[in-house]
Amino acid sequence: MPEHPTRRPPWRRGALGQRGYPLYLLSMVQGSTGFWISKIAQDWLLLRLTGDVQAVGISTALQFAPVLFFGLYGGVLADKFNAKWLVVLAQAMTGMSALAMAVLAISERIAPWHVFIAATWIGFANVIDQPGRARIITALSGRYIGQAISLNSIAFQVSGSWGPLISAAVVGAFGPGWAFAINATACLVSCLLLARLPVDDPPGRTVEKVGLREGLATIRQTTEIGWALALLACIAVLGLNMPLIYAGMANEVFHTGVEGYSQFNSLAAVGAVTGGLIAARRRGTSRLRELATWLGLYGLVLVLTSQAEGPLVFGLFVIAINTVVVLFQLLANTLVQANADPVALGRVMSLFTLVTFGGNALGGPLIGGVVDLIGPRATLALNGTLLLVAMVLTSLAIGRFTGQRLRIGPRGLVIIEPEVPRHVRLGLPPRRRVTPDDDPGAAGRTSRDSSP
Repeated sequence: MPEHPTRRPPWRRGALGQRGYPLYLLSMVQGSTGFWISKIAQDWLLLRLTGDVQAVGISTALQFAPVLFFGLYGGVLADKFNAKWLVVLAQAMTGMSALAMAVLAISERIAPWHVFIAATWIGFANVIDQPGRARIITALSGRYIGQAISLNSIAFQVSGSWGPLISAAVVGAFGPGWAFAINATACLVSCLLLARLPVDDPPGRTVEKVGLREGLATIRQTTEIGWALALLACIAVLGLNMPLIYAGMANEVFHTGVEGYSQFNSLAAVGAVTGGLIAARRRGTSRLRELATWLGLYGLVLVLTSQAEGPLVFGLFVIAINTVVVLFQLLANTLVQANADPVALGRVMSLFTLVTFGGNALGGPLIGGVVDLIGPRATLALNGTLLLVAMVLTSLAIGRFTGQRLRIGPRGLVIIEPEVPRHVRLGLPPRRRVTPDDDPGAAGRTSRDSSP
C-alpha cells in the first residue's frame, strides 16, 4: 500500500519528494561550496599578486561580462538542447579552469593575467549554466516550482556561509592552489550527479526554429513576465549593491572597520536564508500586485534603516533588508517561470538573469558614487524613496495597461477588472494553455490575463 503524502517525513514532501530533485539539490550544495572556496581563494590570490583592490573588481567584471553580452543566447541553447547536459558542460568548463589554476598556483607560476582569463572562462560557463538550471528546476519540481526555487537559493546561501570559512582554512594551511583543487573535485562530482537526473529534451526541440526573437516574443503576449522584469530592474539597480553601503556604514558611521563589515555580511546571509525559507513555505503562484507590494516594503525598510542609531540596530535591519529582497527575487522568479511558455523558458530566464546582472553591474558604480557624494545614510534614504516612487508609478502603469480601475468602497480600495480582456482589446492572440504534454509539472495550471 503506498505511503500517504501527509505521513511522509519532511525531507520527502513537496519539491523534495519529486523524483530527481533531492539529487539536484545535493549537487547544488556541494558545487556551490566548491565555488565559494575557489572564489575567496581567487580574490585573495589576486590581491596578493597585485596589491590592488581594483584588480579584484576587474576580475568580477570579467566574470559578469559574458553573461551580459551573450546570456540571451544561452537561453536559446537551453530551449534547444537537454538542459542537464548543458549544466554538465558548464560544470566541466568550471572544473577545467579550477584545475588549471590549481596547477599554476601550486607550481608558483601563476600571474594576474591567468586569473583574468579564468574569470572570463567561468563567465562563459555561466552563460549556459543559469538558463540550464532554470529548466532543470522546472522539469524536476512539478507543481512545487516555487518551493524548488527557494530551496535552490537556500542551498547557495548556506554554502556561502561555510564555503569562505573552509577556503580561509585551506589557503592558510596549504595555499590557494589546493582551494582551486577542491573546486575542481567538486565540479567533477557535480557532473556525475547531474548526469543522473531524469531530465528529458525540451519541447523546443520539436520546433523547427528556436531563435532569440521567437522566444522573447512570448513576453509581449505574457505581460506578467514583462512587468515582473520591470519591477526586478528597479530592485537590481537600487537594491542589490548593499555591501557598498555596509562598508560605508562600518567605516564612516559606526567606525567598526572590517570586523563590522564582515558581521553585516554575515547577518545579510541570515536574512537571505530567512527569505528563502519564507518563500519555500508559500503555496500557489505569485501575482504582480504582490511583487509591487514587496517592492514598496523594501523601499520602506531602506528608509527606516537609514535612521538606525547603532550597529546592533543596523544589523537587525540588515537581516530585514535581505529577507525582503531575497523573498522578492524568489517570488519574481516563480512568477516568470510559472507564466513562461515551456518552449521558450530558457530564453525568458536568460533575460531574467540579464536584468539581474545588468542592473547589478549598472547600480554598482552608481551607488558607489552616490555614497562617496552624500554618505551611506543619505544613500539608503534616497534609494528607499526612489523604490517607493517606482512602486507607485509601476502599479499605476500596470493598472492602466490592463484596463483596471481603483474604487474606494466600504472595505477600502477595490480593484475593478476590465470587462474586455486585455488580449482582445489589443488584438493579441490569447494566451497559450500549458498542457501536461508540454510541461509535466504544469498539470492544472491555466493561462490568465495580466493583472497586478
